[in-house]
This record gives sequence, structure tokens and C-alpha cells, in this order.
Amino acid sequence: MPKEANLYVTAAHLFNLTPMVIVASLTLSLAAAGGFSRYRINLITDLIHPLMIILVLMGLVQMLTDVADPTQIGPILSVTLTPTLWGLVVVAILTPFARTPDNLVNPLKFKLLGTVLLTFILASCVFIGPGVESIINLEAASLVTGGVILFALIDRVSGAGRSMGWATRLLGIGAAGFTCGVLAALPHLTQPQGLGPAMAVSLLSLLYSLLLLCVARLWLPERMPDTSGHVPTSFTALVLPALFGISILFAFLAAAFTNMN
Repeated sequence: MPKEANLYVTAAHLFNLTPMVIVASLTLSLAAAGGFSRYRINLITDLIHPLMIILVLMGLVQMLTDVADPTQIGPILSVTLTPTLWGLVVVAILTPFARTPDNLVNPLKFKLLGTVLLTFILASCVFIGPGVESIINLEAASLVTGGVILFALIDRVSGAGRSMGWATRLLGIGAAGFTCGVLAALPHLTQPQGLGPAMAVSLLSLLYSLLLLCVARLWLPERMPDTSGHVPTSFTALVLPALFGISILFAFLAAAFTNMN
């Protein structure tokens, strides 16, 4: 394919209207959840990266349902990764205007409004993408739920009460679930059909953890920051590790298809 054609295809995927509308809608939903206050820009900068990764994970789960057909991987992936770039653009624009709010707790009406809008948009993405049946996974849900219960019990036993740092904990639970899925996928490197479901557990563990993080940041914001007062969802804390995990996924797929051929 000529270089000009490659550039045209890249631009077409980059400026695809659907991802742009979804990213804009999610950003406005977060703004609504924060009461459209300048001091609530922090809510957008804290959660836009996790939401973009959730969209990426949805696309990857959709791709895994067609893992036996390698010709579908490229087109799906090109659209799937686009929201991440637009999320970076949103954060780059808004970060200079962010201010640390005196009170992280939002009024109830704004919490409800933001939650309803986010739920509607993400549910729409599920229905037009992988489908509800592909997103529901009891193994991944059990891993994430077990991790949350474990940390809650640790807090109760230690007497920590309403402890902070839950954003870091939820990211750690997602990472642990992803690792478990990778270990389960290793025996299936020569069987792409078995590799897909195992990797789905990895991706959905991350997805569930990020969803919980977003909900908790909206409803329990005082429990999210770490000891330094920051919510660790920046590009370096979240996006790069997620992209590293995606690289592992494609290394597995490449090995599987190589062995199959």
C-alpha cells in the first residue's frame, strides 16, 4: 500500500467521529458530576484516563471474541486505541486549569447526574461493541470482589476505619487479576480458541477494577487519594502499565497464531 494511503487510513481512524463523540460525552459527564465548577476539573483529570482504558479494554474483549480470525485484529485495534489519544488531549488541555478543591465531596444531585450519564454512555459502548455477554465474566468478578473484601477486612482488623489509598488498592487488584489471567493463558499459546477466554479474564479484571475506581471517585472521593493526597490515575501511573499489558496480550496472540500456522 502506498505511503499516502497509509497516512489516509491512519487519519481516518484518528478522526473517526464515534470515538471523538464518546470521549467528549464522557468528559461532559464528568463535568456534570463535578457541578461544572472550575475546581471540579480535578474530577475530569482524575478519571478521564481510567475511562479511556475502559473503552480500550472493551474493544480488546470484542477482538478476543474473534481471535480465531486474525484479519479482524488490526481494524478493531486501530479504532480501540483511538480514545486513549483523545483522552491525553483532554488532560493536556485541562490540567493547567485544575485546582485542588477545598472539599472533595460533591452534592448528591451532581453525583447522581454524573453516575447516570456515565452509566448510559458506557452501556451504549457495550451494546454497540462487544455485547453484554462478552463483558460479564464470573471469574474476573470474583477476583475483583475478593480483593475488595480482603482489603476491607484488613482495614477492619487493623482498626484503620475509613482508610485512604483505595485508588491504589483498586489498581493493584486489577493488576493482580490481569496477572492471574496471563498465567492461565500460558498453557493455551498453541490454541488460540482457548487463549481468548483466558485473556478475557485478564482484561475484564482490569475493567471491573477501573469501573469501581471511577464509581468510588465519584461517591467516596475522600478515600481515593494516597498518603500524598494524589489519585494515582495519571498517564505514567495508569496508561503506560495498561499499554504494557496490551503488548503482552499481542505477544501471546502472535505466538499462538505462529504455532497454529
